[in-house]
Amino acid sequence: MSRRRLNRKDSNGESTRSPSFQRIRLSGSTIPRAPPRSGSNLADIIEKYGPTCAEGIHAFSSMKNECDDTVDHAYMNAETSLFHLRIGPNYKKTKTKAPSRNALCDLISCDFIHAETFLDNAKNAFNLPNIPGVTDVDTGLEYVPPMFVVNSWLPTKDHGAFSNGRIEKPSYIVVMVFAISEWVLEELKDIEKASPGV
Repeated sequence: MSRRRLNRKDSNGESTRSPSFQRIRLSGSTIPRAPPRSGSNLADIIEKYGPTCAEGIHAFSSMKNECDDTVDHAYMNAETSLFHLRIGPNYKKTKTKAPSRNALCDLISCDFIHAETFLDNAKNAFNLPNIPGVTDVDTGLEYVPPMFVVNSWLPTKDHGAFSNGRIEKPSYIVVMVFAISEWVLEELKDIEKASPGV
């Protein structure tokens, strides 16, 4: 079933739909992923399988400490235990926090661009990844996709508090693509016994 796009307009009657970008880029092509440290287990896996296959994506996620974090202007999976989250169900009473468990999704790619417009659909500027065994897995649940895309943009001009919803251009655009983690897929097989985070 095809979806018809609405031609939204802002308070000035201008279209708020982003125009097509002149050049469609490969997802993950504007910022490099931090490479594996030389001689690491991660380096061996990436050399054997490559960085953009199921084995490579899962290795980058599970062996993030083996990435070379000295490389400037590169992205890598975050160490989730650095984030302290509320512990329930009685957080209001105990005010207890603890390091986060493993991430629900693995970072596949990250892009950062400056454009003369905004981007309302990542597909207008990027070819999103199609990785067998990663982006096409069956999660077992209709409303749980195997891939999740975060598209955010920030106007470069100060539009002020009284912009009336008008979208300013140009923009800084960040597009991140995530795939559901292997441990989450396992837990989804029995959703009744899955951890509360899932």
